[in-house]
Amino acid sequence: MAMIVMLASVLVAILGMIGALAFAIGAEAARAQNDADAVAHDVEAWLLELPPWTRDDLSGRIQGRPGSCSVFARSSAGFPTPDDDCRGLFAATERRLAIDSRGEAVLLGLVVSGDARDARNGRGPGRLEVVAFVALRRPIPGCGSAPPPEVGARDGCWAQAQAAAHAA
Repeated sequence: MAMIVMLASVLVAILGMIGALAFAIGAEAARAQNDADAVAHDVEAWLLELPPWTRDDLSGRIQGRPGSCSVFARSSAGFPTPDDDCRGLFAATERRLAIDSRGEAVLLGLVVSGDARDARNGRGPGRLEVVAFVALRRPIPGCGSAPPPEVGARDGCWAQAQAAAHAA
């Protein structure tokens, strides 16, 4: 009888640890989504703070070369080389995210593009859309040294999220 009670106790302990790990994994996914939302809206706010002529110039360049303001930490094949403004925006956003998340979140990518609502012939510079891709390390044993994944890559050690914001 004592053996059955002991085995049941071990089983309950194992199930408890599995439950706690599953809760932690789910919580990291929610935190990654919150971080991605914050990044997208921070960039949106930065764009809205630009003088109108600077924002219009950036919008015109981005709409003239689709994909030109797509900056990824890894594997950005197929996209035009981002200009200095976009690389600078990515670097500043990356630093801000590292500070805000205390080094727990990583910026995987940032895409600034023309807002689809303005995609009509004859339109000049228009609104901009910001899409941020963020990853957050999950607290799983053995994941401490796993490098951040590429955007969209399946990785059990990292929770990934993306968020979009529209700048007028």
